[in-house]
Amino acid sequence: MPGIPSLLFTSAVPHLRPRKKTEPSVTYFVRANSNHLYMPYSPIEDHAVIGNLHTIALVNLSGSIDFLCLPRFDSPSVFARILDDKKGGCFTFFCEDDNIRFKQLYLPGTNILITRYLSEKGIAEVTDFMPIAKDEQDFAIYRRLKAVYGDHSIKVSINPRFNYAREKCRVERKEDKSGYLIHDPSGKQPTLYLSTPHEFEISEDGLSGDDRPQTRRKCRLPAHAGRRAEVLLRVHAGLPGVPRVLDQLVRQMHLSGVVA
Repeated sequence: MPGIPSLLFTSAVPHLRPRKKTEPSVTYFVRANSNHLYMPYSPIEDHAVIGNLHTIALVNLSGSIDFLCLPRFDSPSVFARILDDKKGGCFTFFCEDDNIRFKQLYLPGTNILITRYLSEKGIAEVTDFMPIAKDEQDFAIYRRLKAVYGDHSIKVSINPRFNYAREKCRVERKEDKSGYLIHDPSGKQPTLYLSTPHEFEISEDGLSGDDRPQTRRKCRLPAHAGRRAEVLLRVHAGLPGVPRVLDQLVRQMHLSGVVA
């Protein structure tokens, strides 16, 4: 497609493909009239892959990044809930609507992943991609949450567990309120920078928040039709131009209709 950088249309993992049209709609699990969020172990086949030629992330059917090693494939893990759903760590956007179904697809010819939440209230979706990086320190994951139509209850949780979950994390908000720095307490793995204008609650487990005004957590998410929120997770020591390049890519994607 003219005007879109080729890196968006080059899969960082050669065998990636959209799910076959003949495959049935997949229901990960159904929850009715419950405010308790429980995520069982997901089969490996229920994960999609995004990557940048240096590492990959596994994203399960409900939109959780369940596995990621940084900054390389052979580096210690930062998220590893696929191995331990309580201690492994994850990066989750989750739609808490009742009677919900989950579907995933790749935009044709790209490594851009769409995770959709289908419920009686409407449709919400998460868009994920990792731009191909020249250097391993240029790692970045772009995540966009959008309410396509209908009003939804959205919960977010970012709980890194460095060094194969041996270490938790230490989080601080940047003074200019442009995002959060997420440190490995042992100092062995690179500091992560979550670029976002949204306010999250900092705890010993990481960052969390939701859109419900009756809770103490402050995170303004697109719970209403047409609204969206975008976050960028990257290595803090990476090239300073990464956010600017991503801004240009996302803007071109919007203009060209690749991402609405």
